[in-house]
Amino acid sequence: MIGMSEIINIYRKANEIDFSVYNPDFSIKLNEDDFRFLKSGFEYGPKPPENTGSETSDFSQMMENADYYSYNAGVTTPLDESIINKEKKFLKPFMLLRYYFFYLAKNSDGFTDQREIRETIGRSLTDLGISKNEKLFYDISRTYWTLKALLHNIFLNGSSDEIKFSNAVQLLIELDIGLGSYFYPTDVLSAPSSLTGVIPPEEQELLRKMQIPDSVRLRETQNLLRMTGIYNEDEIKQIIKQNPRLHSDKSGCFIATAVFDSVNAKEVMILRQWRDEIILKTKFGEIIVKNYYQYSPPIAKIIGRNSVLKSTAKAIIKCFIKIIYNR
Repeated sequence: MIGMSEIINIYRKANEIDFSVYNPDFSIKLNEDDFRFLKSGFEYGPKPPENTGSETSDFSQMMENADYYSYNAGVTTPLDESIINKEKKFLKPFMLLRYYFFYLAKNSDGFTDQREIRETIGRSLTDLGISKNEKLFYDISRTYWTLKALLHNIFLNGSSDEIKFSNAVQLLIELDIGLGSYFYPTDVLSAPSSLTGVIPPEEQELLRKMQIPDSVRLRETQNLLRMTGIYNEDEIKQIIKQNPRLHSDKSGCFIATAVFDSVNAKEVMILRQWRDEIILKTKFGEIIVKNYYQYSPPIAKIIGRNSVLKSTAKAIIKCFIKIIYNR
């Protein structure tokens, strides 16, 4: 069972590191008043439903109170930008945790023993499609899953409500949710077998539309990695390249990538943004994209091997981008 002292010790360890070595503008240090705040109870949690004590199997009623149940289980937290702006004491530990996360990752370390990852998710990181040979992304994933393992232990292994619903733990949940949006290596909805009989097809479609577009995920991942200064530009490119979520069969623009020789090329990112924010918003657009993924890979290979076709396609794509975005 994890106690409050162990949770606060995470923040104390982070507080000891001189992050100005990586980012000269970073000057955050927690004081004892900040640590007292971290130990305090979180005041922004959803209220329990009125019928908490009654037995009910009504799924719709449970969905109406989903915010409370997910918060109570440590899956989500109401802590967001609006609360942080309202309660300024959250800001310092919020920023410190992000720097500390990437510091741990860069040093191949984590929030808890990495052996607990398998105990938490029942499989290894390689089973999630993460290769040990791609060390930068592997280390970030390992740090992320040690955070998941820590939270799993807090909420399922007997920690008190005082700990679960403290400001310190809610900040850790926010970190989990915030980073998971960009570094979780697989698309949960790409495994329909895990959803059969649980989420109706129409709700799966709704969830897909609510997901972060790949173009946004790519851009925000780069911004997040640059923010701390812990990774240089070459390392950031490697991390992007190594992230299987950003390089699945449905994440790229095959022809543009072949033409511009990089998934990170500005033109490729513009086309991905156009696909995510415009084309995929309609049923007809979804059909076009589906057919594109089916037929474009062999075409991309042919173009990539022929310098004349490559230069011609490059000119056409640049002209097309000017038309759709006036760039």
